[in-house]
Amino acid sequence: MEMARLVQEALTEKKRLGKQLSPIIEEFLRKFQREFKEELQAWDPDSGYEARSFIKPVESAQVRYVYSDGKPRSFTGDPESRDFKINATEGTPLVYNNEGVVYGEGSNGSLQFATTFGYGDFFSGYVEPIFVLRQNDGGIEELNGTRADLLKAYGKLTQWNAEIEVGRDSLWWGQGRHSGSSPTMPPTSTW
Repeated sequence: MEMARLVQEALTEKKRLGKQLSPIIEEFLRKFQREFKEELQAWDPDSGYEARSFIKPVESAQVRYVYSDGKPRSFTGDPESRDFKINATEGTPLVYNNEGVVYGEGSNGSLQFATTFGYGDFFSGYVEPIFVLRQNDGGIEELNGTRADLLKAYGKLTQWNAEIEVGRDSLWWGQGRHSGSSPTMPPTSTW
């Protein structure tokens, strides 16, 4: 809805100024008008829009092949320490910022798609399963074979100017392109 509001604001300004915009901006506006058609109706007082339920079974889909010539990095805490208990695996140094998906050494493939749904104008949800197939020549036990998982799954309640999200989504701690955390710590995916 926020993206539709921004597109509606741009269209209103374009009409008010009566100017021709650059071809790339015009193309983006056309693309956004197609993509956010239903949401734009909510911002148009003459459309007769009524908030209704919807489901988009396949909002987006992605197939990926990754060949990795390096072993994923593992982190194990000091077994003598009571304060530092960690046992984690992250991707190889060249496959980072990948929403927590870890590839094995050798050939890897993944399939993921996203589903969105909503009820009225106060509840919406997003589900993104992922199926990963790993060659895993590195021999790390927890990276063997095929795995299905929920990469993201959450629901949002929206009322007035507030939104509450519950579920699993990717989260970056800190500022900057690769976050402000230590470069050796993996991104988190939270529930």
